[in-house]
Amino acid sequence: MDDLRAGDIHAQALMRHLAQHLGEPSTVLAEAVPDELRIDLVVFPPAEDRPFVTLATVGMSALPMHVPSELEDRALQELLIGVPADWPGLADGVADIEGALQDEGAYWPIRLLKGLARYPRRSSTWVSWGHTIPSGARFHDDVPFSTALVAPPLGLPPAVMAAHTPAGRVSYLAVVPITDAETQVAKSTPRGSDELIDRLEAAGVTIAVDPERASVA
Repeated sequence: MDDLRAGDIHAQALMRHLAQHLGEPSTVLAEAVPDELRIDLVVFPPAEDRPFVTLATVGMSALPMHVPSELEDRALQELLIGVPADWPGLADGVADIEGALQDEGAYWPIRLLKGLARYPRRSSTWVSWGHTIPSGARFHDDVPFSTALVAPPLGLPPAVMAAHTPAGRVSYLAVVPITDAETQVAKSTPRGSDELIDRLEAAGVTIAVDPERASVA
């Protein structure tokens, strides 16, 4: 896996960090045609303490986000998302790139993760804990989610959130798809997104997307 990023000491540090907390990856979905950022996705198979497949970006933090001056320690960000162990095209962490992942019904979490990883650079903005990013439409016709919540990686070791690289501290946070009603909780309650995150955690929600889960709104 390391050969894919040979010579890139920042990316190598991220991959070592991920392996330390999530074990050895099963594969890396390397970006075929990178632009300003090369966003690779490192895939980790299910484990005893996490019965789902985990995908982690490596590359988003190659360029700092446009954060407010008082929040420069949040400028380097990477993202995570999970899918059930039997997810089409990623079952048990084995990627079927030419098969099941050609179906948008299986691919949409990957599209969401990669799109959000590029969003700060393309929009001259930043994303961090509690931010909600609406898409304007459901991520796929078969799911009720239309907004991405940036949240702690529920279901993963908390230590995965802080990676230390030659470029500085990199935060790993999760992308959690949420419904319109849940988005309103984040916008309308006094505690905002923290209230929503607490409700998701209390309901047993993890980073693994579950189109059938009950709303916590």
